[in-house]
Amino acid sequence: MATVVDQVINGAIDVHTHIGPDPHRERRMDALEVCQYAQNLGLGGLVLKSHQYPTEPVAAMVRHTVKDIQIWGAVALDEEVGGVNASAVECSARMGGRVVWMPTESADHHYRKQKNDKKGLSLLGPDGSLTKETLQVLEVVREHRLSLASGHISGPELRALLAETKRMGIGPVIITHPLLMTFVPDLSIEELRSLADQGNLVEFCFVACMPGSSRQVPPAEMAATMRALGIQHVVLGTDGGLNWLPPAPELLRVGIASLNKVGMSAGELETITKANPSRWLKIA
Repeated sequence: MATVVDQVINGAIDVHTHIGPDPHRERRMDALEVCQYAQNLGLGGLVLKSHQYPTEPVAAMVRHTVKDIQIWGAVALDEEVGGVNASAVECSARMGGRVVWMPTESADHHYRKQKNDKKGLSLLGPDGSLTKETLQVLEVVREHRLSLASGHISGPELRALLAETKRMGIGPVIITHPLLMTFVPDLSIEELRSLADQGNLVEFCFVACMPGSSRQVPPAEMAATMRALGIQHVVLGTDGGLNWLPPAPELLRVGIASLNKVGMSAGELETITKANPSRWLKIA
């Protein structure tokens, strides 16, 4: 008899899967290996992420071999692709890339959280409004109907970004692991609920519950926080890929099992691993 975990993992989507090679850290698997693993486990899809390079060319090659799963390429707007660079987004989209992250490891907020004096990328100009480059990126996102995630930006950047995406009709936007993770914008549950109520999604990454994370979060705390925001506003991803963790698809299975064990129902879990990711990826 199929368990709740079997039911939910079948067709589930991981919106945040890191792949090797990686210039800064050892990854558990390359794109082909992780997609084959996901296919064998029964997942429905993966978004392949790198902080340093667009992953759509890799995804396109893997799709020739791994047929029974959807594989989406992405680009993170870090310094290696020219930062907040509409040309990089346009090129990714023309190749078939679906997902865009605003700056992650090159974000100024990320550096501040690391207590790094290096000046990073910001979406805001000196006057506190979104930069011309950010607005150009958003135009490309709208034109190609891409899926946008916030990256490692600050609270003021996030508020300005979501106000503009709402005005432009872009969305839903995933707010990248804003709670229970490092490099988060300093926002309260109430502020996040308000942003989610505008039609956005809040990402939770199960890596935060694993040994070795900056603050190992009990699954019961993650489940309670998800419910406080409203399951209709939540996406469960992994942020998996580090060499000391289980393979990212297995990490998603562990996450589903752990959250089910602390009381989350099959319906709740299918919402955060299937329905909401599908809506973000515009396949629902």
